[in-house]
Amino acid sequence: MKSPVCVVQSSHKDPDYLDQRIEDFLVQYRQQLADMALEEYQAYVHAVVEKLVEKPKNLNEETEHYWAEIKNAMFWFPRKHVLANVLRSEVFSATGCLLEFFDRFISASARTIIKYSIFVSLMSISITYIANL
Repeated sequence: MKSPVCVVQSSHKDPDYLDQRIEDFLVQYRQQLADMALEEYQAYVHAVVEKLVEKPKNLNEETEHYWAEIKNAMFWFPRKHVLANVLRSEVFSATGCLLEFFDRFISASARTIIKYSIFVSLMSISITYIANL
């Protein structure tokens, strides 16, 4: 499974400050998801489903789809259609499932999160690896 990635750079703020801002953003974003109206949420889900089932516009797009599966060594070619069917299911009809997923895998307080940060500064390089398993 691919992981969410957040890349931030600053010439005037220290890495700890930037890391805290990312954590604050995740808390704020979770609240935004929780406050989202059901109709707005369903519109987002519908837009994602439409994008997933959209037919390739040309041979290049279709080839890129197959090569992405081969490159990632997944070989699950009907992935987009299967994901679209999952999104259409009753499981994703309300925001509760999305919030549960967010709390379990993305939230800073998640028990299963593995956080990997690289802080690079002009004079030194520091690497921080934090795992909450």
